[in-house]
Order: sequence, then C-alpha cells, then structure tokens
Amino acid sequence: MSNAWQQRDLASAIQLCGDARDHAAGSRIHADIAGSRRWNGDRYLANLLIEMYGKCGDLGAARAVFDNLGSPNRFSWTILFAAYARNGKLEDARRVFEEMPERGIVVWNSLLSLLGKRGMIAEAERVFEAMKGRRNALFDAISDKDGVSWNTILAAYAQAGDLTSASSIFLGAPERSSISWNTMLASTSGFACAAQAMELFHEMAIEGHSPDQLSFSSLLNACSHAGSIDQSLLLFHAMARDHQELLIESQHVTTMVDALGRAGRTLAAQELAEDDGRDAVAVRSLLGACRIHHNVELSTRLAGENSSPPLRCGSNFSLLANTYSATAAVL
Repeated sequence: MSNAWQQRDLASAIQLCGDARDHAAGSRIHADIAGSRRWNGDRYLANLLIEMYGKCGDLGAARAVFDNLGSPNRFSWTILFAAYARNGKLEDARRVFEEMPERGIVVWNSLLSLLGKRGMIAEAERVFEAMKGRRNALFDAISDKDGVSWNTILAAYAQAGDLTSASSIFLGAPERSSISWNTMLASTSGFACAAQAMELFHEMAIEGHSPDQLSFSSLLNACSHAGSIDQSLLLFHAMARDHQELLIESQHVTTMVDALGRAGRTLAAQELAEDDGRDAVAVRSLLGACRIHHNVELSTRLAGENSSPPLRCGSNFSLLANTYSATAAVL
C-alpha cells in the first residue's frame, strides 16, 4: 500500500461497499487501512469510510473514524452530518451542525429537509430565517439562482398541510422552478383543491414551465378527490394528446380508474383498466369501486376463476368477498 494508484483503488472499493451497503467488506478494507502505516490517518480515505459507514447505518463506526481524524476538514464535517441526516438521527445531526466550524448550503438544506419531514415547521422556519440573516455570498447566490432553500422550506410547509404558509413562501421565492410548481401542485392534491390546482397549472404554463408526469399526477389526484371526474378526464386525454413526450404511467391510469369507479362509472373504469393491460393496482382500485356500488358481476369477473394468475391473490379475493357481503346486506 505504498503507491499512489493504490489510494484510488482503495477509494473505489470503499465507495462500492457503501453503494452496495456491504458493511462486512467495508469493515475489512477499513481494517487493512488501519494496519497500514501509509494510509492510516489519510483524510481522504477516512472521509470515504465515514460516508460508507453512514450508508450502512453504522453511525458509531462513522463517528469513531471522524473522531480519529486529527484535523477534520469541511468535507469531513459535512459527510458526518449527512450520515446522521440520512439515517433520520435529527438530534445527532443538529449537534454536528452546531459544532461545525463552517456550514455550506447543502448542510443548511439537509437540516431544513430533516426538520420538515419530522413536521417541525417552526424550527425549520427559524433555520430558514437564520440562513437569510447570514447574507453571505453563498446563500445569496443560491437563493437568487435555483431556490434550493426556498423549495426545501416550501416542501416542509406543504408536507405539514399548511397551504397558507406554503403559498406565502411560493409567492415570495426569488425564482419559481419546476420543483416549486410541482411541490405546490402536490400540496393541493392532498386536500382536494381542484380549482386551486387548475389555477396553478395555468399559471405554470404562463411562466413558461412545462408540466411533467408528476404535475399531471398531482392534478389528477386533486380533481379526483374533489369529485371533478369530467375535469380529470379532460386532463388525462390532454396529457395523451398535447404532451405526447410524456409517458402515461400506471399511477395516472390508476388514479383515473379510481375516480371513475368511485363515481359509479365502472364500465368506463373497466375499459381504461383493460386498455392498460389490467394493471394489478388499477384492478384492485376497480374492485374497491365494485364493493361500493355492489357490482358483483364485474367483481367476480375481475378476481374470479377466469382472471389472470396475478389477479387471483388474497387481497383481491378479500375485496370480492366484501363485495358479496356488502351487496347481500342491501338486498
């Protein structure tokens, strides 16, 4: 282990172990490095070991490697913070955050995201305001150009269901990217805000952002949950007609099958499910609609003896039994 090229080999091996979550192999490489006078204490390899252990979930080993570094650099601190954040260890991540001699924008955004996922919106807001208060060149450049930090706090509010605050952040952002628009669209889908979703969709086009699969998925969900079936159909057909570059995915079909089925339009839902090759999730959604509307004939045909093997499963048989039971109760 005395040649420069061997460092590259060791680095590649450590990264492969991390990507494969192969803790045993990574530990053996670590032991080889620790026993080498040449590479023991090498900061570059140590940083990679911290990252590898973090990916494998062994945060004790990651911290031990960090503590053994004589002089951790900015990357060492960032990698250790990321290891805790990746594993959802908020308090440990915050302690590292407070100890860091300098914090890059990636670290700030990671902390924001972690707080948002935990629903700690007030704390996330304080961190965001602290970022803005710094007014250093790094934050100003980021906030004015790609809005990563704005999108992170926007997502935190949206995930918490605080649409008023999310809208305020969205409107106040220096630049609204496709991520910003999709985050707002996704927030409306969870609250059946069809009118607001459609308004956002049109404003998105006016500002020159083309919708993608995620945009249409959110729109379809919002309209479906609001009971706007005809609007859902118009969007679904518009996606196929006006946005042929976008691939209609099973989630789009399933949303439409679910919307049509719940509205009692089981024939249209069945045709759509069959056009999609009887996707298992779409069929399960249709079976749920059969239970609601007491359609024993269709339910039997979908999950009964004549159906394909993937559809003859326990959950579908359970839905079929529920349909029989619900129908018998109203006869």
